[in-house]
Amino acid sequence: MTEIQEYIDHPNENLHAEYKRWLDLSLHENRANVARHIAALANHGGGFIIFGFDDETLSPTGSNPYDTSHYSHDGIAAITRKYLDPVPHCDVRDVLNGEYQHSVIVVPSHGATPICAKSDGPVVNGKVKGIKAGTYYIRKAGPESAPIVSSMDWVEVIRRCVTHDRAALLGALGAALASPKQSANTEDRLIRWHNASFAAYKQYVLDHGQPDHLYARSVHLSYLIETADGEALPKQNLKSVLREVNAEMRDRVNTGWSLFFPFDRVPIDPYFVTDSATGDANQFLEENLLREYGGGANGDFWRVADDGRATTIRPIRSDFLDLDGWRDGKLFSPNNAARELGELVRHAEGLSSRFREPQTVSFRCEWRGLEGRMIADPNSDWSPGRVARSASVVSFGQWPVTALSSRWPEIVSDLLAPLLRVFDPNFLLSSEWIHRAASGWRPIGNHYP
Repeated sequence: MTEIQEYIDHPNENLHAEYKRWLDLSLHENRANVARHIAALANHGGGFIIFGFDDETLSPTGSNPYDTSHYSHDGIAAITRKYLDPVPHCDVRDVLNGEYQHSVIVVPSHGATPICAKSDGPVVNGKVKGIKAGTYYIRKAGPESAPIVSSMDWVEVIRRCVTHDRAALLGALGAALASPKQSANTEDRLIRWHNASFAAYKQYVLDHGQPDHLYARSVHLSYLIETADGEALPKQNLKSVLREVNAEMRDRVNTGWSLFFPFDRVPIDPYFVTDSATGDANQFLEENLLREYGGGANGDFWRVADDGRATTIRPIRSDFLDLDGWRDGKLFSPNNAARELGELVRHAEGLSSRFREPQTVSFRCEWRGLEGRMIADPNSDWSPGRVARSASVVSFGQWPVTALSSRWPEIVSDLLAPLLRVFDPNFLLSSEWIHRAASGWRPIGNHYP
């Protein structure tokens, strides 16, 4: 299951997803319309254009009757090059739903500059159709892809532009700043947050008769952002912020099923809850995929608070690969562990950029159900014989926010080190190894900027 598959199996048109009938993309008016939707979704923070559905009923319309080459990556790139500036680097996926295949354009968020139309669509009966040069488009209620016509339309676009430039500037300064010492209060808050989340996850599994390997053999990753003034993000914006951060993370990790993806559909949409075990009465968003997916590989559980705390728990991915011998908890992939940590650090970078004065980010990472596992991976060769001697391990650390972009391979290597030592006292994956491995963390496509 992937995020894209979720949108196809359960169609739900919203500001982030545009469903379209199959279009003859050799026609200039259709190409101009697609370009308008891409521009609007990019200026909205990213999203999907999903073909093969009726625009009104959202029911499948069958197979693509037109030239499929226009639905390739090169075909969509030709559209964006002609009509848009700067050119967004979209990915294109073909996804099966029952007997029908759907083409999906994955649109990334704009960067420091919003996307503008640079060419007019075709003129029909004296009117420009599809897209108009010099116009900025955004997503509006309907949903529709419409021009910016008021100052209020610009607010979120400008905020994302400023956030992008600010993150780049902080990253450039990061190497000059030393890592601060973690305060006892910060560590205590993070531990309470981390442990309370695991207790709630475990209790849900037990109460609903789901398999205990979900919590006994799991990956649990948490972080806490400290700000200069104790700022909290507006709760009503938290879900949309998480969606934006999720889109931004695709520049580093894009597996199709991210650590903190906010779904829109009951019963797996995130909702606000409280938990006294966290040490405060603050509401936070909670996502619990076990409500629908049960004991499967997609049984993720996460929490994100408006004050910069985040935690996610999921089964160890190695146990759910469709290969003989990988479902018994006997193998472990350092590649998967490194990738999940890379995604965690990237998520913390994205969320911290939403605060006015973020200072540091503290991480606490825990792996359970390790004892007796052997290092292995179907995509990498590892020397045999490295077997875990401990059932669980915890790693933690704190870095300045500026280090999250400039020193992220080092952070991943440091957080990974205690885990690897459980298998071999001398086992270490360097920051250089992490940086090289990251080129394979985007299997859906490497076309993002």
